[in-house]
Amino acid sequence: MHLTTTSSFRRYAAVGTAIAIVSMSSAFGIGATAAVAAETPTTTPTTSPTDAVTTSATTATDAPADSDTAAAPSSDATPAAPTDATPTAASPTAPTDATPAAPTDATPTGATPTAPTDATPAAPTADLTPSPSPVTAAATGTVAVTGTATAWRTLAAETTGWPTGTTFTYQWTATKAGTTTEVRGATASTYVIDPEDAGSTLAVAVNATAPGAAPETATSAPTGVVAADDSRFREGGGRDFAFTAGDDVSIDLRAFAGDQGGLTYRSSLITPPVGSVAGIPDGLELTSGGYLVGTPTLALRSEFVINAVTTRHPEGVGMVVNVDVAAGAPAEVGVVAYLETDQPQGQPVWAIAPDGTVTYSDSPEVQDGDPTTPFRVHQDDELSLHTYVSDAYGNGVFGAQTTWTSSVAGDTFTSAEPSSVILRFAHASPHVITATVGGVSRPFTIQVDPVGAVTTTPAATGTGTATPVGQLAFTGADTTGPLAWALGLLASGAALLLVRLRRRRA
Repeated sequence: MHLTTTSSFRRYAAVGTAIAIVSMSSAFGIGATAAVAAETPTTTPTTSPTDAVTTSATTATDAPADSDTAAAPSSDATPAAPTDATPTAASPTAPTDATPAAPTDATPTGATPTAPTDATPAAPTADLTPSPSPVTAAATGTVAVTGTATAWRTLAAETTGWPTGTTFTYQWTATKAGTTTEVRGATASTYVIDPEDAGSTLAVAVNATAPGAAPETATSAPTGVVAADDSRFREGGGRDFAFTAGDDVSIDLRAFAGDQGGLTYRSSLITPPVGSVAGIPDGLELTSGGYLVGTPTLALRSEFVINAVTTRHPEGVGMVVNVDVAAGAPAEVGVVAYLETDQPQGQPVWAIAPDGTVTYSDSPEVQDGDPTTPFRVHQDDELSLHTYVSDAYGNGVFGAQTTWTSSVAGDTFTSAEPSSVILRFAHASPHVITATVGGVSRPFTIQVDPVGAVTTTPAATGTGTATPVGQLAFTGADTTGPLAWALGLLASGAALLLVRLRRRRA
């Protein structure tokens, strides 16, 4: 029993010592392998525990029966070897207690290859994965209104103190008589003041959202009371302008002088008064900046509306504009000539075009325009001459004074009106007659035959057109017939221009 107790004590002492060494080595960074190595020299050499146990049993069985002799070897030699070796290598209890202790304590310390693997990720995990920042309120910024508080001017919202990347939405408000209302459609950073805002104060509220922050709202201080300014642009009012065809036009129709800010302009049509046509005259245009520019070409009176576009009125606040374009300087002269006669076969009429082409008709009303009939009269005939004048754009020039001359001395011109005369011939011969208006001349030749000579006319040769049945012959009392013919030509051309203009405006 003494041997057994001693052996057990030594076994448990060894195990306890190993555990203590492992624990201390863990604390000081010394591996469990080193502790085991220190214990190894105390064990029995190469013989396995199983062989040692068998050898001890054999020796005890073959020993002499003498108690003194048997006791000494049994207690001192034979049990010692198996007792020390058996628990270390083969005992199921001792390895169970010692084996988990060494790996469990050694693994995280870095002594074995797995220790660095467990320890290495721990530090980077804490450093490389920062906790997400919570959504917080943005640093408070401000908004202010800049600009002049006067009708037609543009105000702007100026934001300051907000982080880079902040997004904004806007809402303008108007306060009048203590009541504040949101201006419909006023959601931009600028605001064009409408005449309707006169007497109000204006302000802007801005909703700001900074990156990673909750939205915030800031409101500007109100402007001063908005002043009206209708000295140049009045809703329902009108402005009148007169030009001449060919003029270079640049008329300022803006609501005020200077930078217009966000104020823009456009035109629209209205039903014009009698004598006017709707729309901007040919050759002119209205710019978005409020100027009427260009070169008018059509001599007419026109009427249109210029609209100033504001935030409250995106369709525009309108003002009527009347433009009267007169014909330009004479550029072409034509002549109409007819005989002062009451011949029953009709009244011969000749038209001399501005290019010199002569056409004939046997009646002012028929106007068949036969260009093959020569311009022939008798010496005793009286010939009425009338001019029709147009400018470079084809507009009729009316009331211009005409100067008449003849290549034959003694021919007389009796003035009936500025553009008309009665011509009497001095003798039979070719006569070159010249009409001059405003520096533009139109010469033409009349073959004057002697009195009593037979003059070939379309009626005599049968090539002309006879006076229609029931048509009254011209008596000479109405001196405006041929002139009406020529002016009718001009009027028909003007009418075509008007039709084209109306279609284009529509």
